[in-house]
Amino acid sequence: MENKISELTNEKKLKLALVLEVRKVIEEVSENMKFTFTKESMNLITELVWKKMQAAGSDVEAFSKHAKRTTVNPEDVKLLARRNPILKNYLAEMADELKSKKEPRKKSKKELASKLPKDDIEQEMEVVVPENQPGPSRNEQKNEPEKIDFDDDFGLTESSPIYISD
Repeated sequence: MENKISELTNEKKLKLALVLEVRKVIEEVSENMKFTFTKESMNLITELVWKKMQAAGSDVEAFSKHAKRTTVNPEDVKLLARRNPILKNYLAEMADELKSKKEPRKKSKKELASKLPKDDIEQEMEVVVPENQPGPSRNEQKNEPEKIDFDDDFGLTESSPIYISD
């Protein structure tokens, strides 16, 4: 059994772990609610969660790329939950809690410069702009945000299979 698992791809290992966790949750819910789920319904719920997590992963990746970052941060996750106020508030509280537990980091030069009086900053920085230099064109000034289609939250199409093979 161990040998077979080591031969699986990372994606299949993740999906297997998801199947096990979803089944645990379903069993717990079915005990509390006193009703049962069929194996097919468990598989459908697992596939739904898998598709939702793929969509969420793609979205937070797009948010971080749009912000010209290579790492997803808590702000990207909060942005993902923007349409669910309860979840958004919960994530904001978690992010604040994690931030307060972190060790204080060293301040960047920009942060240190922002605390200087403006007169000191103006003396330290000398900006020369040629008078005959044209300004940015209208296209350069217009910095439109990247459009992302969120209508299909689950990433499902009519032809998408929604079953997990055992």
